[in-house]
Amino acid sequence: MNLTSLLSSRLRRLINRACREGKEAPRLLLVLGFAFMVAPALAVPPDRQAPTVYISSPGNGTTYTSAQTVAVAASTSDNVGVTRVEFYDNGALRGTDTVAPFSWSWSVSSGVNGSHSWTARAYDARGNSSTSSPVTLNVSIAAAGDSTAPAVSITSPGSGSSFSTAQTVNVYAAASDNVGVARIEFYDGGTLKCSGSASSCAWPITSANNGSHAWTAKAYDAAGNVATSGTVTLNVNISTTSGDTTPPTVAITGPASGTTFTTATTVSVNASASDNVGVSRIEFYDGSTLKCSGAACQSKFILREYSIFAMLLASTRRPRPANRIRRPRRVKHRPGFANYHLIPLHVFW
Repeated sequence: MNLTSLLSSRLRRLINRACREGKEAPRLLLVLGFAFMVAPALAVPPDRQAPTVYISSPGNGTTYTSAQTVAVAASTSDNVGVTRVEFYDNGALRGTDTVAPFSWSWSVSSGVNGSHSWTARAYDARGNSSTSSPVTLNVSIAAAGDSTAPAVSITSPGSGSSFSTAQTVNVYAAASDNVGVARIEFYDGGTLKCSGSASSCAWPITSANNGSHAWTAKAYDAAGNVATSGTVTLNVNISTTSGDTTPPTVAITGPASGTTFTTATTVSVNASASDNVGVSRIEFYDGSTLKCSGAACQSKFILREYSIFAMLLASTRRPRPANRIRRPRRVKHRPGFANYHLIPLHVFW
């Protein structure tokens, strides 16, 4: 017995006794006040969480071509517990299971040929419920003595369509049968391109497919009856030349134009280039002299700048007396002298 039940029992006894003797009013008020303060904290919150459920078997898109019994199974979970699961076929309740693991046996025959959208709805003890995502199950069972072939035609692209760019073309077919279409095959000439229950076939084309293509579709039913569509001619004429006439763009990003160097140093000449297709190489020139070319200097060229002051010293040297002590000469920079390099870029694509 929990505390709430004990309080209720105690209150009933006190109320009865107070009514008989009239002596318990103060004590009764004390107990009532305590109950009103404690009871809300002890109250169990109502369960508002719905279960989760999904159909775990069979898999979506499963097709049955023979009469059999299929177990439609559902997986569930809940914070308290699932009490029952209902199974629906195209919105119609087919059965209910109250014992885990939850499932329903479905008898398939030619009488239920077609597409079936199955869902499961799970309930907990509080009445909260949720519905699973639908799972499509197909039944295509040949009826006894079925000799009627399906009807099939290619609906898109239209016959005579031409394609001048590389792309993926979706070839669509429409098929029907008195019982049910089991599969559709797509042919480019005599070459099978696609086969299955899908009503379309993806056909990637490039210049290697240039020419005329005669497409047909075949439809089969469960009894093995087959029909072939009329021929649809599709033409591919994709240019084999790239047609790229857009030159790249290129700029020297550093050092900035006009930069002067007054000491011996190693300068990195950087360039950025872009192209609508792609840059294959960059060439660096000092004046008209090629300094670097190819992937090794794609975006950076190390230009070695040597000081001009040694050359100035050599040109201004005077003869010394033989007895004069040779001392190191300090070279001073003469303002106005600089070594300028013009670095144009040639970019290829």
